[in-house]
Amino acid sequence: LWPPDEPLVERTAEVQEKKVPYDWMQEGELLKWRGRSHILWLLGPILPVILVFLLVMLFGIVGRDRLGQTGAGVTAVVLIGIFVVPVGIWIAYNYFDDYYAVTNRRVTRRDHQVLLYQARVEAPVEMIQDVTVQTDFWGRVFDYGDVTIRTAAKVGAISFRHVSNPDTVKEAIEEQRTETLAAARGRQKEELRHGLMS
Repeated sequence: LWPPDEPLVERTAEVQEKKVPYDWMQEGELLKWRGRSHILWLLGPILPVILVFLLVMLFGIVGRDRLGQTGAGVTAVVLIGIFVVPVGIWIAYNYFDDYYAVTNRRVTRRDHQVLLYQARVEAPVEMIQDVTVQTDFWGRVFDYGDVTIRTAAKVGAISFRHVSNPDTVKEAIEEQRTETLAAARGRQKEELRHGLMS
């Protein structure tokens, strides 16, 4: 309702509220790192589906001579539509819907298999006791590994399995743990100071 020439109107600006990446995040919680299993864990299950897709297409092309163009084509389309495509979508969705996340308050792992189960485990950052990386020969070649986060929380250890750049992930977790513990020590000192002043 203010006129446009009002000085305060000229100095105001619309600020878009930041949307949190996940609905379980609380106010003031910041996402520090997120990721998922290495791309090989998508390619491994989906390559057989692609192979079946190519074989069905080959059947549709070669089968034209025996079954006729219409019969082979219809059979190939039905097989692809009923089996191959849904399985491929299911595998891809399950891969991209799983994630690992590190915030300034917690570490989280989410596992989701459509129509089968859904689970999310988490532990507060200040309860992290140790972070280790385990990899093998192929993990060193393709740069993936298992990052195990041992905690004093009820869930125990949380494992980020087959994660890309495991050493980078370990550094991010340990850095966040250090920052959280330093902030906690600062709060304790401040409370002690206030207590002494009182």
